[in-house]
Amino acid sequence: MAISRIRVASAALALFAGLGWPSSSWAQQEVEVTGPPSEIIGNVYTSAILGTLGSIQLFLPSINQALVAEGFPPVTLNPDRLALDLAQDVATAFVLTSSIGNELSTFPLGSSAGGFSWTFDPSLGVFNRASDSFGPLFADRALTLGEGRFSAGVNFQRATFDTFQGKGLDDGEIQFYSEVVPDIVGLGTSFVRTENTLNLKLSTTTVGLFANYGATDRLDVGVAVPIVSVKLDAGLHQRLALFDGTPLYDTVFRGRAGATGLGDLTLRGKYRFFDVPGGGLAAAVDLRLPTGNEHDFLGIPATQTEVFLIGSAAYGRVAPHVNVGYTFSSANDLVDPDGFGETAFLLEPPAEFNLAGGVDVSVVPKVTVAGDVLIRTLRNTARLVESTSEVGPGFQEFRTAFPTNVTVSYGSLGVKLNTWGDTLLTGNVLFPLNRNGLQDSLMLTVGIDVSF
Repeated sequence: MAISRIRVASAALALFAGLGWPSSSWAQQEVEVTGPPSEIIGNVYTSAILGTLGSIQLFLPSINQALVAEGFPPVTLNPDRLALDLAQDVATAFVLTSSIGNELSTFPLGSSAGGFSWTFDPSLGVFNRASDSFGPLFADRALTLGEGRFSAGVNFQRATFDTFQGKGLDDGEIQFYSEVVPDIVGLGTSFVRTENTLNLKLSTTTVGLFANYGATDRLDVGVAVPIVSVKLDAGLHQRLALFDGTPLYDTVFRGRAGATGLGDLTLRGKYRFFDVPGGGLAAAVDLRLPTGNEHDFLGIPATQTEVFLIGSAAYGRVAPHVNVGYTFSSANDLVDPDGFGETAFLLEPPAEFNLAGGVDVSVVPKVTVAGDVLIRTLRNTARLVESTSEVGPGFQEFRTAFPTNVTVSYGSLGVKLNTWGDTLLTGNVLFPLNRNGLQDSLMLTVGIDVSF
């Protein structure tokens, strides 16, 4: 049997060489696909599957000629079964696209709360600062603006994402394989397989506009309006290869897309129900409306409601704070529950458990330094994990696992500077603390906040 395996393998290689099929020096082909950002990844996957189905029909007669010459029966492919086997590639694209879209559109933009908090002194008829600190940058504190006070601000954030689930987006780490012709001669690996490598370049630029109003001394209401620009470049390198890696078909399927527009608008209310010096306890609700275009990755196909509890205090110049919340998601009519049709790559965003905590320090009267840890646990969602491929031992691929919880955590460190009057300039860096989810290794946020 060992001799037969060697003979048929040698015969197959000799036959393909004689027919002039590609060698390692064969030039790659490139196929362009189109579509909005939410469909680009899926479109390169489906285009690659069609390429596989077409190319195996082209090469199958030569494969069978080599097999029959060595006394093996010819291969009869069932196109429906092959398409079903390859459909798991679409499932990977489906999960990858939905996960990226959800996390991209809900990435932390910074706290919308104003940096100045005031309390009214009725004996003097004036407002006094409630805290020496200007507050955190990505979390919130229990202090409110003060009745009749108003704050407005704008943040600018640029993100170039590097990893997803710990895998490099643009360095060939996202790989998967498909068995096209099984191991019919006992070689220990698929006789013909596809080798697929996905590379993504993904970036966003976001301008966040914030406004807050002190309806009473204890109640703040506010709104956050993001303007988002997204750029996505996806390339799927596919090789149809023999058992020893000899390429039969080598093509890159590439799609580029971008969009700029309104993101998902957030309405907010915060009520302080318990007081301590420089802080207290407050309850807050954020209502995220699906005003952004989901097909362009500018928003998510759901209304989200986050309910959270805020605790903070002040000990001289040091002010610790903690936020604990839960986010409920309710899909809109753009989500196809079967995952097909016009919205094939849109899934309902998962519910989330949210935790944030840290400390802000008034270093000098006009400068506050703040640090936070932000934790998001996405519940009952899909993730991509490494597993052993069906094509044979030694082949590890990126596939989907569902359902599971995915915890994404970030660290934040920044400064608020009181330049003049009641105006604050802010600068912050956000960095990942684990390898889960969609991550940028270092992201800068700058902004301005004015109180009236």
